[in-house]
Amino acid sequence: MMARLESILLIIDDNPADIDVLVEMLSPHHTVRVALNGKQGLEKARIEPKPDLVLLDVVMSEMDGYEVCKILKSDDLTRSIPAIFITVQDNPEDELHGLACGAVDYIKKPFSPAIVKARVRTHLALAEAMGALEEKNRNLEHAVRIKELVEEINRHDMKGPLTVLTQFPALIRRKHNLDLSLLEGLDIIEHAALRVLEMVNHTQNLHRIETGVYNLVPERVQLLPIFDVIQRECSSMIQGKSLRVIILPDGGIPLEEQTSVLGEALLCYCVFSNLVRNALQAAPQGSSVLITLETRDHLRRITIHNDGEIPKEIQERFFMKYATYGKLRGLGLGTYSARLMTQTMNGEIFMETSQSEGTTLTVELPISPSGLESRPTLDNPFAIYAARIHE
Repeated sequence: MMARLESILLIIDDNPADIDVLVEMLSPHHTVRVALNGKQGLEKARIEPKPDLVLLDVVMSEMDGYEVCKILKSDDLTRSIPAIFITVQDNPEDELHGLACGAVDYIKKPFSPAIVKARVRTHLALAEAMGALEEKNRNLEHAVRIKELVEEINRHDMKGPLTVLTQFPALIRRKHNLDLSLLEGLDIIEHAALRVLEMVNHTQNLHRIETGVYNLVPERVQLLPIFDVIQRECSSMIQGKSLRVIILPDGGIPLEEQTSVLGEALLCYCVFSNLVRNALQAAPQGSSVLITLETRDHLRRITIHNDGEIPKEIQERFFMKYATYGKLRGLGLGTYSARLMTQTMNGEIFMETSQSEGTTLTVELPISPSGLESRPTLDNPFAIYAARIHE
């Protein structure tokens, strides 16, 4: 890439003879500005249009080149201007010190015209390429922000009508005597609306978690109703593969206590929906998926086991974004989002897999501290549905 003819060079040197040599050498192809000391050089470096490159002497009175370079690199207005030191010093330590101050190159006196021109041309080209890359990055970042804003508006606008759809089946049930087939139809409509609403909330929450702006509002969440909903949603897969889902709560303590965690109902649903669905998909025909709940110190440990092995191709990146294998329409977001949401609820998730032992996913979530007054979650459409089918 050739340097542009209109490139502006700033020479900062207190030796007029050296300045004359450089000006004669560079002025045929560039606009050359001159400063006779460091202070004057800093002032001229800020004048628009700013220079594209600074040639800076090291040894100067009052303010040496190292100090000038440090000031240039600490100022937002001049930080991006590449600086090349020109000096009679040939000590490697001095050169290293100059590069540490922010210079991009070092040219020794007496000058070789060919080397000076080549170095100037090279660093002007690099600076131009870097500027173009930074501009592309800014444009990409702007496009991403616009895309995220549009998606956020779409999610917000979708939630209104979807919430209405989730409420109407209950109103119809109360005001009409309907036969069983119509009631089942209302259940399907309600479930479909809740599922779409859950998907909208899921993508919205995932985006907020990824960008670090999600506000967790922990409450006491019962897990059994959530597992009931997941089994109902996966009933066709369970029946088609002749699978059994076995849930083993922790013994020795009341059922309500042994199946509750401190978190958010919708996040818990998203986490376990992804993990249980994966387990059902991976489980061999006619086998079982075992869900156990244990209490360990101040944590509830939930394990989900199936007899299948996770493909070796994705074992090491199982929780990474877009990690998928063998699924025609798989996006690779399920276990990634499950881990993010678990960590958002101050928990952790682990995986063990082998051909002989199958696969076990372990989720650890905090338990509601003693004395915490549980807040009702029935204002959450998913919780309404989960509570109703669990009755």
